Amino acid sequence: MRATDRSTFAVMISVMLACLTVTPLTQDSSFIAFSWVLIIAIGAASLGLRRAGLANGAVLTAQMAILVLYSLGLGLTLTSPTSDISTPWFEHYPSLWAAGIEHMRTQASPMAPDNGVTLIFVTVIGIIMIMTDLLVSGVGRPAWAIAPPATLFLVPALG
Repeated sequence: MRATDRSTFAVMISVMLACLTVTPLTQDSSFIAFSWVLIIAIGAASLGLRRAGLANGAVLTAQMAILVLYSLGLGLTLTSPTSDISTPWFEHYPSLWAAGIEHMRTQASPMAPDNGVTLIFVTVIGIIMIMTDLLVSGVGRPAWAIAPPATLFLVPALG
C-alpha cells in the first residue's frame, strides 16, 4: 500500500466522521448515507487515478465531475415543494436549492426534514471531501487538511 493510498483512506474516514457532527442541525439523518456514498466515490476515484499516475489536475477534474453528476442525480430523485413532475430538471434543481436555503433560514435547530437541506448538506460535504483530498494528496500539505473538516465542526458549534 502506497503512502497516497493511506492518505486517501484517512481523508475518507475523517470526512465520514466529520459529517456526523452536522446531525444536531436536522431531524433527518438521511444525508449521512448519501454523503458517505459520495465520499467513497470521490475517494475511490482519487485512489484509482493517483495510482494510474494521472496529474493532480486530472484527478481534481474527475472528482468535480463525480460531485456534479451525483449532486444533479440526487437532486432529480428528491422532490421539491415548489416544483411538480412537469418541471424540467434545470428548473427543479435550483428550486430544490432555494427551498433548502429558505428552510434553513426559517427553521430552528434541529430542523424538520427537507429534501433541499439534504441536497445542500450532501453537496457541501462532497466539496469538503474534495478540498481535503486536494490538500493532503494533491498539494502535499497534510497539516492543512484539518481546515475543511473543521468547518463541519464549527457550523453546529456556532449554531
